[in-house]
Amino acid sequence: MDLKFPPLQRPSWLVLVNFILVEILALGGFVVVGPANVWLGVFTSFFNLVAGTVAVLFLTRPFALFPASQCSTVGDLVACIVSLNLNKLTTRHAARSRSDIWVALQTIVAAQLGVDKCIVVPSARFVQDLGAD
Repeated sequence: MDLKFPPLQRPSWLVLVNFILVEILALGGFVVVGPANVWLGVFTSFFNLVAGTVAVLFLTRPFALFPASQCSTVGDLVACIVSLNLNKLTTRHAARSRSDIWVALQTIVAAQLGVDKCIVVPSARFVQDLGAD
């Protein structure tokens, strides 16, 4: 489709687990090194915090499967996609108004999900109403 989409999010339980693990890693660096040299312990703790955060973000990327909280309905997603791709959509579909863009995106969503275009309405929820999984 060659459109920019809002980034997907990880489940909230995974975000919490990641936060706890990274904090334990950072605290562990200070506990191990800190008694011998406080500044080295602080540096180790900071390094573990940064490295752990980067590693967790990289390793849990495949679990980012959920739409952003501001995109829970088709209408919300369309608003996000339009704001990210306005120039491209107006050029590609020769659209001049918001309703023209809606018709184009409604067609795309219906085709991608294999549903009838008439049930793709702004208040439709992807999983509950349109059967996306």
